[in-house]
Amino acid sequence: MTDTIDINELSAMFAGIGDQVSAMDYTEQLRETADDFRTIHEGYFDRSAGPDGSTWAEWYFRAKNAPSDHKTLVVTGRLKQSLISGSDHIEEVAPRGMIFGTSVPYSFQNNEGGTFPVDEVLIGRRGGMKRPGDTITLPKREHVGITDADVDKIANRVADATVEKLKQ
Repeated sequence: MTDTIDINELSAMFAGIGDQVSAMDYTEQLRETADDFRTIHEGYFDRSAGPDGSTWAEWYFRAKNAPSDHKTLVVTGRLKQSLISGSDHIEEVAPRGMIFGTSVPYSFQNNEGGTFPVDEVLIGRRGGMKRPGDTITLPKREHVGITDADVDKIANRVADATVEKLKQ
């Protein structure tokens, strides 16, 4: 027994699958991903290390009123908390995408590193001082981001959901 497949029928079938996938709602999977992201980012602060596993360089300058014995990137806890919940936390989940991050203004400087203007008096850990108008060079202390393994987990979660939805 034989069966004939017409290529034109396959094209129409694949176009139909494409239309179905384009209309799929991944809100549930993206909410799970947001849960994972909060845990992942909290872990960076617990380990004082970024997504690539590199340990954050210790702080050298601190605000005048900051304690001198704080962990790197944790003076008040605001930055860490902003990646978990609260008023500085950014998290929007939509059917086909999500936004995750922080609105803490100094997050970018610490995440990317670089030279930045000083806007308040800073005291050096081993002496020295920076005044407003001076510049400070911060090392990269990546605390926002995910690993390739995290991307794979998200891709697998979405792929599994896609297959299940196509079976329906």
